[in-house]
Amino acid sequence: MNIVKDNLIIVIFSVLSALSFVILLAYSSSITTEIKEKEAEIKRAAKLQEDYHGELAEFKNLNNDFSQAKSELNQLAALEKKQTLFWKKILNPRENHMIKWKNKAAESVNADITRLFSSLRARCRAKEIELPSAANKTPTINFGSTSNKPENNFGFGFSSYDGFWPSFNPEEANIIGVQAKIIKEIVEILTQSVTESESLSLVEILREHAGEVDLKYIKNDQLSLGTEQQLLLRTKGKIESLVFKVSIKGQSMHARTFINQLRPPFMLRNISVRRDILIEEPPKRI
Repeated sequence: MNIVKDNLIIVIFSVLSALSFVILLAYSSSITTEIKEKEAEIKRAAKLQEDYHGELAEFKNLNNDFSQAKSELNQLAALEKKQTLFWKKILNPRENHMIKWKNKAAESVNADITRLFSSLRARCRAKEIELPSAANKTPTINFGSTSNKPENNFGFGFSSYDGFWPSFNPEEANIIGVQAKIIKEIVEILTQSVTESESLSLVEILREHAGEVDLKYIKNDQLSLGTEQQLLLRTKGKIESLVFKVSIKGQSMHARTFINQLRPPFMLRNISVRRDILIEEPPKRI
């Protein structure tokens, strides 16, 4: 006891030191555990970051791809605009009879065809355009005298329906109605190609049949297409077109004037020219 009393300060210091050591040892153990947990978290975060970098590596060119895609979209938009303007010019909706056509009853189309005959024959007669007649010989009048003008019964592609109208279904009748509108405009353009000094003859107008009934009665007015099919602007389910063949007899200026007046939606896909050569007979020797 005397020793303790004599060395009280040393004992207190020793106890405090031992207590501090124990506390520091416990704290060190706690810190070590916490450090290990932090290290584990850091490793997990590093692994997660590495995974993120791996995923983001796939998108490292995203800005370049976006810029390229934007440029290509602008090019496609410009091309689409040009295509739209091109097809709008080709189809010309404001003057396109196929687009403007409003469906009619078959009887109404029949009335239009009947008026078409008288209207176009009168226009051709006014412009002195010669039309084919049913008979090659000039009809006889009274006592064997002949008329100066043959009977004018040209059908403009609808010869079978001059005074006759079969039972068409509405779809077929309306196709014929559109064809009649187009032929009317073609003939009107043709009448504007006439000159006073040179005569012009309309030889024939051929058209495609509009359906099964029309095929039965169209006869000599039918246009049969062969290799010309590849020349047509026609894609099934996308672009539809009606084809006609117009034959005239006249001077080259008539053809040039007629062609120059054709504007979209009319498209000239084929032209054939034949020159009639007159061979003079040599004088006969007596």
